Order: sequence, then C-alpha cells, then structure tokens
Amino acid sequence: MSQSAVLAPTKEMSHDEWLRERRKGIGGSDAAAILGLNKWKSPIQVYMEKIGEIESDVSSEAAYWGHVLEDVVAREFSKRTGKKVRNR
Repeated sequence: MSQSAVLAPTKEMSHDEWLRERRKGIGGSDAAAILGLNKWKSPIQVYMEKIGEIESDVSSEAAYWGHVLEDVVAREFSKRTGKKVRNR
C-alpha cells in the first residue's frame, strides 16, 4: 500500500494558517471546479483564489456542512470501498 505525502501538517495550524496553505495546492473541490463540474465555482474563480486576487468562500453554507460531515463521509467511504481513511 502506498503512503500519501503530507505536504503541510495541519494538526497544530490556526484556521488562517490553514487557509494560506490551502491556497498553495489543488483540493478536491478545486479540481471539480477546474473541470467545470462545480455549479457554484468556475475555473477562473479557483485561479483568482490561488493567486490571492479574491478570497475563497470557506464560510459558505456548503463549506460549513462539508466540514461538519467530513468524518461521516470518510466512514461511509471506508465502509463502501473497504479502504482505510486516515485523518492527518
């Protein structure tokens, strides 16, 4: 089994530090928007967020529920796929 690389340990990060690190990479929701599969965000919005021209909307209702439901989704993914999910 391959080991995933930790690019930035987030356990002790403040929310602001996490947001700064998040801007440096592409996450799952970013990938969906870049591919045109996110009806709430366009590829150009992702680009503008990454270069710091606009703020990411991490306080939206969808972002809130995404954060709240992370553990539930991870458990269900593990149950359905048989793959382990680790929280780093």
